[in-house]
Amino acid sequence: MANQHPNTGSYLDGMFRLLRARQMVVRDTPEHAVEVGVSYLVGHGFRVRPGDVTAALRAEGSPWTAAAVEIGEDSGALRGCSYSLVSATPLALVMKRTIPPTLVVIAARATADGSCVLMVYPFATFASRKSLFDNFDLGASNMAASQLAAAITGILDAYQGVGALVDAGGWPTARNDKDAMMTVVRVKKLTGWRR
Repeated sequence: MANQHPNTGSYLDGMFRLLRARQMVVRDTPEHAVEVGVSYLVGHGFRVRPGDVTAALRAEGSPWTAAAVEIGEDSGALRGCSYSLVSATPLALVMKRTIPPTLVVIAARATADGSCVLMVYPFATFASRKSLFDNFDLGASNMAASQLAAAITGILDAYQGVGALVDAGGWPTARNDKDAMMTVVRVKKLTGWRR
């Protein structure tokens, strides 16, 4: 990523990797676990969103600690149209495309045994389609997947390296948890993200 603008990626990136969330259990405090998650995401091109998500959660009486980061930008109709025109040509192999706005929430909650559940949860743009042209190409909403996957791997490796990874987990199950914050409506309310 050193030679690549953080808001762009290979035209074909989103076709081969999915924008996937991850839940794990680590021996850490929720506050520090969120800091670790944010630091790895920032290291892979994401930027921290302003606002205190944890304070908003505490005001609701939630046990979660959280932060939000984002990557990407709107393509705009002209750029989006040019992407759609080259998608079926060899130029797609060398063209850089704009990553659509993508929000990632990093959230942690203490467990009874003193460890914590750590979730890294992405949301592609909430707007149905900001522009018809922005999303002609397949996989546009998954463009941030490689950066997200690399950051999650870094988090897992960091905790495993110090013997603090209890469970590497997988797809989050907290969507069914009434205290969970990983729903579009709650995330929009807590972060103010309007993409």
